[in-house]
Amino acid sequence: MLEVGSSLRRSREAQGLSLADAEKATRVRSRYLRALEEERFEELPGGSYPRVFLREYASFLGLEPDLLLESLPTPEPEIAPRPEPSPLQPLPWRRPALVGLAIAAAAALAFWLAAPGGHRRATPVSAAPAPAQPAAVRHVVQRRATAHAAVAVLLAARGDCWILVKRGDTVVWRGLLRSGRTLRLPVSHRLWLRLGAPWNLDVTVSGKAAAPALPHAPVNVWLSRAGLAAA
Repeated sequence: MLEVGSSLRRSREAQGLSLADAEKATRVRSRYLRALEEERFEELPGGSYPRVFLREYASFLGLEPDLLLESLPTPEPEIAPRPEPSPLQPLPWRRPALVGLAIAAAAALAFWLAAPGGHRRATPVSAAPAPAQPAAVRHVVQRRATAHAAVAVLLAARGDCWILVKRGDTVVWRGLLRSGRTLRLPVSHRLWLRLGAPWNLDVTVSGKAAAPALPHAPVNVWLSRAGLAAA
């Protein structure tokens, strides 16, 4: 089994990095990074935090996270990474409620028509044609439809790559993208990505290769409909 602390420390020092540099890149407090290097795991937060911090730190240093995770004492079972469910899931009560409203409306209409003189109150109304949308409005609608349809595809073409995806402060996806697998991300909004092994990835946005080329070191990038940009 690997020595977790010494492997992390030697790799950081060999790259001329300080704990402050690592904290800025990984967004993990330097005291927790030092605790990992000195194998003082009891000073880390509970739950899955030790494994998350170790995976993030190892990916930043270019080490293989899974090998170091196997060396953690009494490791906790890790939840398999998966994209977060869409917030636009249909509510289970919506369809029955609409059916109930339709039945109630039909019953009220039948009662009103059956009342004396009820049929005489109805006044036929001719349906007016819908006004044509101005060209400017159609252009905006088309632009919005195009924006919502934009999708980025991350392909692990040359090996595994650990990926963290955030939209603002919300984690959209986090996990190890295995070699040969793809990750599809809607890019109607700009996304922040942390890539552990970006040299293994091919990135396209709406079918076009994203630029610039990814470096041979862990990196943070912005991903949008325009492609990739340094974060």
